[in-house]
Order: sequence, then C-alpha cells, then structure tokens
Amino acid sequence: MRLLIHTLIIAVVTNANISIASASDWYQIEMIVFAHNDEASETEEAWPEDVALSYPARVKMLFDAIQLPSEVNEDPAIDLAIGFPEFTQTLSLETPSSENQFEFSAQDDSPLLPSESQNIEEEFVDKPQPLAFQRLESDAKALKDAFQHLRRIDRYRPLFHEVWQQPLQSRRQSPAILVTGGEQYGSHYELEGTVNIAVERYLHIDTDLWLHNFLPNFGQQSTYQVPELPTNRQSDFLNEDVYSPFSLIIDEPYRVSRTVTLRQSRRMRSGEIHYLDHPLMGVIVLVTPLERD
Repeated sequence: MRLLIHTLIIAVVTNANISIASASDWYQIEMIVFAHNDEASETEEAWPEDVALSYPARVKMLFDAIQLPSEVNEDPAIDLAIGFPEFTQTLSLETPSSENQFEFSAQDDSPLLPSESQNIEEEFVDKPQPLAFQRLESDAKALKDAFQHLRRIDRYRPLFHEVWQQPLQSRRQSPAILVTGGEQYGSHYELEGTVNIAVERYLHIDTDLWLHNFLPNFGQQSTYQVPELPTNRQSDFLNEDVYSPFSLIIDEPYRVSRTVTLRQSRRMRSGEIHYLDHPLMGVIVLVTPLERD
C-alpha cells in the first residue's frame, strides 16, 4: 500500500507542471476518493454498528459550469476576477509582422488571418473565470495519472474525482463540501459524507466520509440510520437553519447493511499531495493557492 501511494505521488509530481502561487485566500482543491477491494479487511475487521451519521448545518454542493447573465459580469459589486492556476493551459497569440504571415490555432493547423486571430484573443480574455465550488474541466486535474493508475488495479475502485476552487476560511467559518460517489442505490450513493478544508496558521482537512454497503429492502429492520442528502436549499452557505441529521430510509428499494467511516483531521502543506488511509478506502488530496488579479 505505502509503495503504491509513493509511486502515485512520484508520477503526479513528475507529470503535473504545478507552480505554487503567493499566499491567497483562494485555493484550487483536487480530491480522489477510492475504495479498497480487500476481502481480508472486509472479514478481519470488526466494524461498529452504532455509527452516528449527520450532516453539518452548512453544506456546499459542487456544481457544473453555467452561463451567467451578462448583467452579473457588469455588476461592480460582484468580484469574479479569480485567476486561473499557472498550470492551466493558456493560448498565446503573437501579432504577425506582415500581412503575408499567418498564425496557427492551438487546435489544428488551419491558418488564421490577423483579424481572426485578434477576435480569438479577445474571446479568450473575456472568458468567465470559475466560480467558487464550480467543478472544473478535466484539463485542470493534476491527479489524472493517479486516478487512471487506480482504475487499472483490481484492488482499488475510484469513487470520486473532482477539482474546484474556493476561498478558504477558518475551520469555524468554512462550509463543509458534500461528497457523493460510486454506484447509486435509490436516493443514496456508496460514498457519502463531507470534507472541510480550512486555513488558519496551516491548511487543514477534516473528513467525515461514509462508505455504505447496500442490500435489497424487503422490509427488514436496518441497523444504520442514514440521513437524507442535503438539498440545494439546505446547503446554501447563508442558510442558518439546522439540518435534521437523522431520517430513516423509508420506501427505499435498498437499505444500508453496513457503514464504515473515514473521520480524520490532517494538517497539510499547499502544493503537496496528501494521502489519508483507511482499511476500506483512501483519499488523495492536493490543495494549491491561486493568485487573484
């Protein structure tokens, strides 16, 4: 196990061209959660059945990119000037020295006239920056090699791999990030729970992740009480309502036969890959500071 993680970290650091920016309250966060397909750990460990599960009062959900109205970008009260990380690929265009010279686009070998090149450059500059908690595209993922390596090994099963940006605050002020992944059973997923990433004197990650096993629900009594997933209203950062943590699965086609938790707190360094271990799952996380324009 340790050899595998060491190999993954070496591969990622070698292939990811990451430059650490100066200190900022905005960070890019990338995280992989995977399960161990280890029969020995399944049978040898005695997993507790009195697991109490709950969601914090403030939970943020990652969301996909949306087209913002033009008036949002024109509102001076809204600051969207979040810089891309330096390892994000950019398009560099040079002005031709004469009318007889042509430029080539980054996508293909088709020549572009100078006027066309100028339009592309303006379009690129005006491209909206990512919002907080917005899922970024695959190109922004520095841990792709680690994720593919895990997929190729039968012993491991990746459940979650996302990258996003957010401002980090103290542990008391930072919202928890909802994490779901793996197969879906009714209204629940194999992987559920939250992570909280905060900055005080150091970076900190606090995980409360739940790995469920499911069985068909024939009306039998379930030992585990699994709270419903938070909704958009309940996950609003400004919502002060306390979410009721315990609600039984009612009229669900599946019930939870076992839940194991990964609850760890770890101090981290920015720009370094960190690994959180568990007999049945693991977390790989990379937190990188961003520069703001």
